[in-house]
Amino acid sequence: MSRILRWKCQTNGIPWYYNIEKETKSNTFYKKNDCEEIVNKVFLHDVVEMKCKLNEPLKDSIKNNEPEWKNDEEEILKGDRYSSYSYGGGRFGNQIIRNLCMSIIAERFNLIMRYQRSNEIEKLGFTLFNGKKKYRKHKVVTEKNFHHFLKRQTMSYNIRSNPTCFYQTKEITDHINNYLNSLDIMEQIINNNIHKERYKNNNDCFVHIRLGDVMGWSPGFDYYYKMIMQFKYDNLYIATDSPGHEIIAMLRKKFPKLQIYDTNLPDIILFGSTCKYVILSYGSFSAVIGYLSFFSHVFYKKVTHKTAWDWCSNDKNNMFYDKYNQIGRWNEIE
Repeated sequence: MSRILRWKCQTNGIPWYYNIEKETKSNTFYKKNDCEEIVNKVFLHDVVEMKCKLNEPLKDSIKNNEPEWKNDEEEILKGDRYSSYSYGGGRFGNQIIRNLCMSIIAERFNLIMRYQRSNEIEKLGFTLFNGKKKYRKHKVVTEKNFHHFLKRQTMSYNIRSNPTCFYQTKEITDHINNYLNSLDIMEQIINNNIHKERYKNNNDCFVHIRLGDVMGWSPGFDYYYKMIMQFKYDNLYIATDSPGHEIIAMLRKKFPKLQIYDTNLPDIILFGSTCKYVILSYGSFSAVIGYLSFFSHVFYKKVTHKTAWDWCSNDKNNMFYDKYNQIGRWNEIE
């Protein structure tokens, strides 16, 4: 299944898996037995919670079937409609990866490029490329043709992102991981980081725990507890979107001195990536923390249908598998 089709449901402002009921009834997508547990998790927990917690603006957005990224698109296009542009759905991590994907192509062909949330993303220390060339025609960059653009010798048109495409295949994220770990870009990020004195100069453990709307796919308390117990650290930091969740409460009981690191999204990434030990959960935000953890021992849970909400997209674990930093490969935990 194409990831574009898989994630297209998210353009109405809610994640794709809240539409599973419709998809399973039509027998369009879920035909594999290993997806049954995912469906059950959604209906037993997440769908009920989503229906209870929708706020009024989001309800209106869903009712009108208006994608959340539409306002960003309109803002980007207020200027020169004949330049290249990057925008689309998803949270901060998704937008970082999408914009980096487009920036890499723009830099190769010196394209004028407009980006969604560029000011916030560039706080991470790299610059999203904006060149000097523009054309009257556009072509759309997708996951399938990304490397086709990079292999071209010349470009005579603008490019734009597909707003329902997330660019998280192994091929693309390998390229992004290599790009961020290249000496020039890595040096920019390190010099920009307000926590730069911590690189290779601490014995701290940082844990990112993604819960929120995908808590049904969490690797669970045991994974985080066993990982933390492996290390002799000075300070333990946890960043999470759900500080009130029972997993966090259980970890507090086991590790009374743990500190919840809750500032802003760019700072969480920059601080976490300086810690000696970095434990990731699933998702693009966790992946980006890993990509910028240049001198850390990075650990991630081997992805299965129990921990990956996009398991049936046939892009299993592409953001994490076989990634590396300056001290070696990331550590996959069974």
